[in-house]
Amino acid sequence: MQSLVDTMLTFVGNHFQSINATFYILYALFVLGFTVLNIEYLMIFKTVIHSFICLFLIAKFHPFREHTLSKTDSHIIFSAAMILLINMGVINTIYGYMEKYKIEKRVSNMIELANQTTNNE
Repeated sequence: MQSLVDTMLTFVGNHFQSINATFYILYALFVLGFTVLNIEYLMIFKTVIHSFICLFLIAKFHPFREHTLSKTDSHIIFSAAMILLINMGVINTIYGYMEKYKIEKRVSNMIELANQTTNNE
């Protein structure tokens, strides 16, 4: 069983750069398209990315066995840290702007409604 898990972790580790690039492409798609429609998709995507990275790092670098860091391992750790950092900064900034926009839109709708009721009287 441990051999199967190690094989899977090695496979994912060897393709982690491709997975990393896929996350960035998906981010661009969410920022350019989906966030305008519904910010909740972006928050779900953020949770999925965090969960995947955390579970992968826990499984790969758990403290119950000896590790020797290879060049691939250092790339994995660096890429994971960059994804998490970008995830925290970019997504929270986008979410803040979207929430601000929703508030401004509600206020402008209320003002427009008030103007319409005064014009009708």
